[in-house]
Amino acid sequence: MKLQTFLLGAAVLFIATACSKDDPAPKPNPKPDPNPEVPAQVKQITVTATEYDTWTYVDLKTGKTETLGVKGPWVYKQQNDEGKMEEAYTKEKPENTEVPKELKDWQLAFHRFEPKTNMGEVVETTETELDKVTTIPSSGFEADKDIKEQIIVDAKNMMMGHIGYAKIAKVNLALYKWLKRTPTGGMPPYEYSIPGKVFILKCKDGQYYKLKFTDFMDKEGKKGVITFSYVPIKAKK
Repeated sequence: MKLQTFLLGAAVLFIATACSKDDPAPKPNPKPDPNPEVPAQVKQITVTATEYDTWTYVDLKTGKTETLGVKGPWVYKQQNDEGKMEEAYTKEKPENTEVPKELKDWQLAFHRFEPKTNMGEVVETTETELDKVTTIPSSGFEADKDIKEQIIVDAKNMMMGHIGYAKIAKVNLALYKWLKRTPTGGMPPYEYSIPGKVFILKCKDGQYYKLKFTDFMDKEGKKGVITFSYVPIKAKK
C-alpha cells in the first residue's frame, strides 16, 4: 500500500514537472505609447495665380498666400517682319520684391503655371495617389534654375507681337511637369492637361511634402487657379 502511494505521488510530480516545462513563460505586456504618432492630415489649397505680372507665394504650414509683383528688370520684345522677337526696351521695376511682407515663411510660389520653391528641391514620383508614396527617394531632387527671358510678365499686347518677359526668374523644372503643355500650332498656343503624378518637395528646413495637383482653372474656366493636395512625409531613419 505504501509502495502504491509512493508511485502515485511520483507520477503526479512527474506530470506536473513535465507540464511546467512545456508552458512558456508569460511575456510582459508592452506599455502603451503615451504619445502615439497621429497620421498627417491631407490638406487641399487653391492658389489664384491668374496674372502674368505677379507671383503668388504659399505657406503650406498655414495655408496662407501673398501676391507680389515679378521682380525686374522686365525685357520687352517686339516681333519683327520675319516673325522673330527682338528686344525693344526694358523696365527696371524697382518697386517689385521677392520677399513677402505678410507671410513669415513660404515653400512654394506660382506665376501662372510656373512654380518655384523657397530654396527647396523637388522630385517627381511614378505614383498618382498620395497614400501610395510611403518613402522618400534618395536621389533625383532638383533645385530651382534661373530662366532667362522666358517668363511672360506683360501680355496685354501679345496679339500685336509685343510681349514683356522677366529678364531672370527662378523656376523649378521638376515641378514644372505638374502641368502638360501641348502646342496647338494656333490660338490658343497650348492645350493643358494634368498628368496627375505625385511630387515630393524638400523644404530648406528639412521638411518634406507630398504634392498632387488636380486643377489649373476655376469653375468658370479661368486659367491660373491652381488646386492641389499636400501632406507632410517623414524621412525614415
